[in-house]
Amino acid sequence: MSIRLNGWQRIGVILSFLWTIFVCGYAVFEYYSDPSFGRGYFVEVQPEQPRTISPEEALAPREPHLRVGRLIAALVAPLIAACENSVSNRGQTTIVPN
Repeated sequence: MSIRLNGWQRIGVILSFLWTIFVCGYAVFEYYSDPSFGRGYFVEVQPEQPRTISPEEALAPREPHLRVGRLIAALVAPLIAACENSVSNRGQTTIVPN
């Protein structure tokens, strides 16, 4: 069974694929970028627990943490918008003049 897609649906599939690549690439870029920036949209560098530390420990790099919820929301948002648009347009008849 093959699914036939019209031109707009094909464009939507390609744009969704490109969006997924872009969001994942940006998240990877943020994860491996300089942690001194503190936090980005998808990555946060969590501060150490308050305690007395030596100057060497203060300069040690901190581990970045991926914000998985934001990443999933960014990946799923276009799909939700497309489904909502599809459902709202269902049942509507379009009259095209000749």
